[in-house]
Amino acid sequence: MLGVAICLIYFGHVNSLRGFGSFRLPSNTPIASLYAAIPIAGVLIALFTVEQIVNGCRNGFDYPEPEEPEYTAAFGAGRPGAAP
Repeated sequence: MLGVAICLIYFGHVNSLRGFGSFRLPSNTPIASLYAAIPIAGVLIALFTVEQIVNGCRNGFDYPEPEEPEYTAAFGAGRPGAAP
């Protein structure tokens, strides 16, 4: 995940720099203003990935198993496959 984030940062930055050569017609703002979201997303992904790695190293990576949900019968009907 961290590798994908680094690729988003690098190639998104390169792409946004190239976007300064193209402009949107009605407002004449550079296309780079749209492409800037790509490296920003990469930075956020990298930040949260590093946070998960640090929290895992401090507290352990083991997560508790989720409990089985308790099935309840709707309108007095039994569960399919259950004995009456």
